[in-house]
Amino acid sequence: MTSGTSEFKGKRVLVTGATGFLGGAAARDLRARGAEVRAQGRNPELLRKLAADGLVPAPGDLLDRAAVAKMVADVDVVVHCAALSSPWGTYEAFYRANVEATEILADAALAARGGRPVERFIHISTPSIYTARFHRRNLREDAPLPPKKISGYGETKWLSEVALDRRIERGLWAIKLRPLNIIGPGDTTVLPRLLRLADRKMIPVLPEGDAETDLTPIENVLAVIRSAFTAPDGVRGRAYNISNGEPITIPEILRIIHAVRGVEARPRKLRPRIALGFAGAVEWFYRNFRGGAEPAVTVQALCALLYSRSLNVEAARRDLGFRPLGGTEAYLRARLSE
Repeated sequence: MTSGTSEFKGKRVLVTGATGFLGGAAARDLRARGAEVRAQGRNPELLRKLAADGLVPAPGDLLDRAAVAKMVADVDVVVHCAALSSPWGTYEAFYRANVEATEILADAALAARGGRPVERFIHISTPSIYTARFHRRNLREDAPLPPKKISGYGETKWLSEVALDRRIERGLWAIKLRPLNIIGPGDTTVLPRLLRLADRKMIPVLPEGDAETDLTPIENVLAVIRSAFTAPDGVRGRAYNISNGEPITIPEILRIIHAVRGVEARPRKLRPRIALGFAGAVEWFYRNFRGGAEPAVTVQALCALLYSRSLNVEAARRDLGFRPLGGTEAYLRARLSE
């Protein structure tokens, strides 16, 4: 990451979810490139750390219209990273965090600068909207979506895009980014989950062949966010897949982790229908008899293990000048060695 540049000098930017992994990285990256960054987040301690890095804390709940209007009042660009992305939770919680918060923020962005919309609204969405109980490889942005989403997260992130589209029709300049499995320094989600899976010292063997996915270095996402600041007007309203452009199988990821750790793993046959049936039963039990506590296995997590989901990123290459970092295996090994 280049630091100390004046690429975005004079730009006033609001980054939501700045106390999270991607939001924090985006806020610091834009600040290092000269932008005046307001950092919104739910963690007061992390907001204080961001302030020490020269960012302006913007405390407040994204469901509070008055607080959001104040956050957005005179900014030029909004980078909306905040979301509830847990593999488990109530639909109501997902809806409020992912749909209602986006609606409130986008409405404020339409009236931000004395009634004039912000210059750019960069919305971080997710490829979880594509997830289904079958293999999906080399997905383009217009790939058919499953009629029933696997999770409340995927469903509400799709609805957040739909809500944003309605604001685009009213004059908001917005773009939607769908990065898959972001990893990098400070990752608290993807790599920790892979490490927990690797702790079982097993390699899944599936009757339909290995499931593949994409891992996305955070540098890729930061580069596309920066590109969106100056992207041509023709990309307004569009969605873009973001990955490293190098699909990798789940067993290969686990083999790399095991090799770095110096442990041996055993093959284990998995039957998707049986495994998903078991996960569904576990979810039902936890909802009804464990007070909604998160179970050790969920249908969403199991689908990521059993079924391929890899992305085609040609649209981002063409329209946004995206150049994936590449070197997925080397990048993963570097993160494991930190």
